[in-house]
Amino acid sequence: MEAFRKKLERRVKLYALVGALFSIMIIVSVRVFKNANDYSQGTALGFCCGSCGVYLFMLLKNAAVLRDEEKLRRLYIETTDERNIAIAKETMSTSYAVSMLVLVAVCVISGFFSETVSLTLGAVIIVLAVVRLSAGIYYKRKM
Repeated sequence: MEAFRKKLERRVKLYALVGALFSIMIIVSVRVFKNANDYSQGTALGFCCGSCGVYLFMLLKNAAVLRDEEKLRRLYIETTDERNIAIAKETMSTSYAVSMLVLVAVCVISGFFSETVSLTLGAVIIVLAVVRLSAGIYYKRKM
């Protein structure tokens, strides 16, 4: 249980760091890129604020769990339950496969309308495939 507590403490620190980075990105996007068009500013601000909110929520949630032994015990059981782990793995595997299938289809279809969009989607597909491959190699060596 103590190892799980330390893992959660590391997560809280990571969430605080990432939240701070998104906050800095908000300031930079508002101050430095003030001459950018409204769409670019709005997109940057929206994604950064949304991400900042998600990380703040996760930070507060995990900090609350760390203060309450009963919540910590319940989260530990939920996190280490073999059924929950199997469900999470199947969900991730299926959602990755479906997402890649949709991206490939949209990449092909968009090629008839916009070469730029098609190439961008192709790059996204390649990046996702490389990340998946790298994660697979890493976990095969680690486990």
